[in-house]
Amino acid sequence: MVISFLSVSFTPGGAKNRISYTDILEEERLKYMNEVLESIKGKEKMNTDSVFKNIQLFKGTKNFTAEHFLLMMDIGWGKDLGVSCTYCHVPGKWESD
Repeated sequence: MVISFLSVSFTPGGAKNRISYTDILEEERLKYMNEVLESIKGKEKMNTDSVFKNIQLFKGTKNFTAEHFLLMMDIGWGKDLGVSCTYCHVPGKWESD
């Protein structure tokens, strides 16, 4: 398992604390997101549950596009949790979890 790197640095005197975050998995997630976008080409603006299988949380949600769902998976979950797509999915078998 690969987890993104978090580094913390403090300024002298403690006047300001700085936290810098380096997302070492961003490029990998982007590669996989582009792979999925290519596989759904022409369906990006369709509702999520019309495009993807095994959607439980957003089933029946109107105006929640497949494109928006992928961005949420990338930024909202992948980046925020510090993981890549392969933490939950098998490459090329994205419906598997």
